[in-house]
Amino acid sequence: MRNYIIKRILLLIPILFIVALIAFFITNLMPGDPVRVILGNMAAEAEIVRVKASLGLDQPLIVRFFKWLANIVRGNFGDSLYLNAPVSQVLAERIRPTFLIAVFAEVFGITAGLLLGILAAVKHRKFLDQFSITISLFGISIPSFWP
Repeated sequence: MRNYIIKRILLLIPILFIVALIAFFITNLMPGDPVRVILGNMAAEAEIVRVKASLGLDQPLIVRFFKWLANIVRGNFGDSLYLNAPVSQVLAERIRPTFLIAVFAEVFGITAGLLLGILAAVKHRKFLDQFSITISLFGISIPSFWP
């Protein structure tokens, strides 16, 4: 069992590398110039060159990937261009409310599931049993991304 767990953990390393590689290249090979989006179409060429250099976009893609990967491993997620703040700081500010919502949703889901299960068992083949099955099916059928 221990060997299996070690093997799975070691297998996780190349999988994470491949996922990071795909995510990086998909976002960096999208059409359009991110510097032109930031500065606008009327920006001077000198300003575009300066911003590209400051963002590291003047380097080859493979060099940018390994720098990005090294920063991610160290926990440096860079700066948010939208919020003008370090991404790690933005994540730290939002992790607590996100965690509280997730815990509340989990407790609510477990409680509702247990209550519906008990009601369905007690009132087998009656209205409450059918109602709990219907509610459960609706709950499972709604996609998690639905607002």
